[in-house]
Amino acid sequence: MDRIVLTRKKAELTDVRGRAFAIVAPGYEAPCGVEAVTLDAVLADPERWCEGGATMVIVGLSRLMTPSNRVKLGRVLLRPRAGLRRISVDELLFVSEPWRLWWHFYAVGAAGHWGLTDSFLAETRWNAAVEMQTPDPFGVESVSVAAAGVVRAIDPFVFQPVAVDTIPATKEVHAAYSQLKETLFTHEKTVAAIIKRLAAFAQASCPDRAVPSSAQLFKKPPARIVRTDLAVDTFLVGQLLDRIRLTNAIAGTP
Repeated sequence: MDRIVLTRKKAELTDVRGRAFAIVAPGYEAPCGVEAVTLDAVLADPERWCEGGATMVIVGLSRLMTPSNRVKLGRVLLRPRAGLRRISVDELLFVSEPWRLWWHFYAVGAAGHWGLTDSFLAETRWNAAVEMQTPDPFGVESVSVAAAGVVRAIDPFVFQPVAVDTIPATKEVHAAYSQLKETLFTHEKTVAAIIKRLAAFAQASCPDRAVPSSAQLFKKPPARIVRTDLAVDTFLVGQLLDRIRLTNAIAGTP
């Protein structure tokens, strides 16, 4: 039974039952034989679309959900409705931040593995893991357990191998970095702000440095990452490589 289908091609679903409609992200196509409707149309008349044993197909959820429509989208995808079946079709389960994959699983009724009841909690737990306060709820092992029997990977997006080159910083740069880090831990209020400032220092100290943001990683996957040997780059590049490994592990789901 289709629940989450990963494919870069126009999907052919195997077991759509009842009246089917698709909410489609820009740049995606509705599955074969399924009517495409807008999110606003479904929100305007949910009883018309979501009752009576209908099948809702969400196409491109990884790009459909944005900070501006997050609450609105949740009213359609996450609210329980008797008899409504939901299927998610996408080329990958998340863009940028792994917690976003929670949306796919909760939409199709398969998020019980995590025990997280809303997307804000999923995001908070993931951020805590990034700051090493808690274990990562969206690591490869955890997601692989959740994906078993739920995700069908047909032709998913995958990352090609990425080379990582390291340019050593001078002793003077390491000393200045240590001094800046001490100052930032005293004056900055968030880990994100500290990392942003340290990354800017690393870039200024090494013009050849080329470490993409997590959004850039997915928008234009690099063939090579050039980092310094400063601790901030160890952290940032580690985060990027974790996203690559997770994406490719999901793509290998049988």
